[in-house]
Amino acid sequence: SSGINAEYGEDGLVKGFKLGALNQLKMMRAPRQPSLTLLHFVTQSLSQTHPETLSFIVELRQYLEECKKKTMETIDEELRNIDTRLREIRSLLVMSSKDVKLRFTESVVDAGKRVTNLKNRRKLLGNRINDLA
Repeated sequence: SSGINAEYGEDGLVKGFKLGALNQLKMMRAPRQPSLTLLHFVTQSLSQTHPETLSFIVELRQYLEECKKKTMETIDEELRNIDTRLREIRSLLVMSSKDVKLRFTESVVDAGKRVTNLKNRRKLLGNRINDLA
């Protein structure tokens, strides 16, 4: 629940609710129509009497899309940076002494595999997000 959930207006009426209350509204069903929940009724009533209150769903979706893009862009940028650094390390390793190569080649190869795995997982995550959107 957020801070607005506990706020009261000047008229003494509640100006918000706890998000957990939505689950309770979803569990309460009409005796004659078990498929109709109290949440359906409240949503339908709001859409008829105060349709502007339901616009938050559209606004929320827009904000979530922006957040998703920023987060995924950040992940992609970090993966590119790591990949670039690994390539630089590989180049340095090629020009290094045998001792250095023996000590670090396995670690660099392992890091490369991990980055490839992360890229593949990121791609799968992106596909899942697009499927859910």
